[in-house]
Amino acid sequence: MTCKYLNSFQIDVEKLKLNSNVILDHHTIENVILNFANTTLCSGTLIPNELVKYKPNTGYTDCNGKFHHSKCLIVIKTSSHNNSKTEKCKFCVTLISTCNKKKQRNLMARKTKLTTKRIHINVTPSKTEKLKLLKQQNKISKQSQKRTQIQLKKLKQNILQYETKFNSIDSKIILENVGNKISENQKLIIQEIISSSKRKCPRGNRYTEDWVMLCMLLHIRSPSGYNFLQSNQLLPLPCIRTIRRYLAMLSSTCGFDKCFFELFKKHLSFKKDHQKHGLLIFDEISLRESVSVNSKTLNYTGLIDFGEEDEELKDLPKATNINSKATHGLVFMFQPLADSYTQPIAVFASKGPVNGLTLSKLIIKAVLLLERCGAYVHGFVSDGAQTNRRVWTEFGISGKLNSPNSSIEHFCDENRRFFAFSDSPHLFKL
Repeated sequence: MTCKYLNSFQIDVEKLKLNSNVILDHHTIENVILNFANTTLCSGTLIPNELVKYKPNTGYTDCNGKFHHSKCLIVIKTSSHNNSKTEKCKFCVTLISTCNKKKQRNLMARKTKLTTKRIHINVTPSKTEKLKLLKQQNKISKQSQKRTQIQLKKLKQNILQYETKFNSIDSKIILENVGNKISENQKLIIQEIISSSKRKCPRGNRYTEDWVMLCMLLHIRSPSGYNFLQSNQLLPLPCIRTIRRYLAMLSSTCGFDKCFFELFKKHLSFKKDHQKHGLLIFDEISLRESVSVNSKTLNYTGLIDFGEEDEELKDLPKATNINSKATHGLVFMFQPLADSYTQPIAVFASKGPVNGLTLSKLIIKAVLLLERCGAYVHGFVSDGAQTNRRVWTEFGISGKLNSPNSSIEHFCDENRRFFAFSDSPHLFKL
């Protein structure tokens, strides 16, 4: 038995759920009529007049003027929540939205003056699989790009949420919770991060003196590391131009700098007692003769320079004319015995090696300044140069077998001894 319905479209007997396709008696006819009565048929879609010209090519119109999709199911299952006999199949439902999308594309094409013609590529059967593969790859890449954009949008929203939370945090509360678990420098970093997060514009920031000092030390130690931290915005660091401007403001004169020893005294105040004990180290290096003019101070640089004289340090060599060029540099450093740093304390420019008498005066002056800062200087270390041997003679230090003497009375304390140490590699050279 065959049955036709809706514009002569053939319907499967199996879809009508008939017990048999052979009519035996009037009961079979009654069952067929009842099954027809209980069957839900797709009623199609009535397209409005304003969308008729946008109807797709994947459909047809029945005798009742309704539009059906080419994949229309004709017979559909009755939904459990709706007893209406005029339902639509899942394919016919999409026809209105397809017309609306086509209308929107045409409107956008008119605005942007673009053609809406679709490109149909005619390929040989051997290239069909490759074309399908390219289309599939293009589809996958678009889906991946869309997922990435969605994820990026979520991350931006999370960042904004964390920024609002971070702006409401008070640095004092964080530092109170941290307590003494971190160092002072780490606390300073936390304060700068919180204060910089509350600024809308990264330009025109005002930095504290302690933070600028830490940034200068970081730039001196590792310029590449400083550039990495600043370019990736891991820390609120000033720009390199600002750091260079601050470095240019530092005084680079020879001699003992009073401002430096005030800062060094503050530095030692945070150290433990056993970390304040150390030795005085000095050595000379050869310099190339060069004279230039400092545009800021309008003074010559590259001449003999031992700094300013005072009551404790007199009769130091001075530059008398432009020909008094420096050929050697003398550097004094403080090396703690229970710490891991070495601090230069003074630099002197001389013509030739510094004579033993002047060097002895500089050693005494350096020890007095370090002791006033809170350090405990127990001796000095030098190589076996002739001028350094003269210093030993001036201090009464001797290495003779009959009368060895490696220490003298300390310049600041009568109950302490001041020792002289010779650098062992230089002793092997002698």
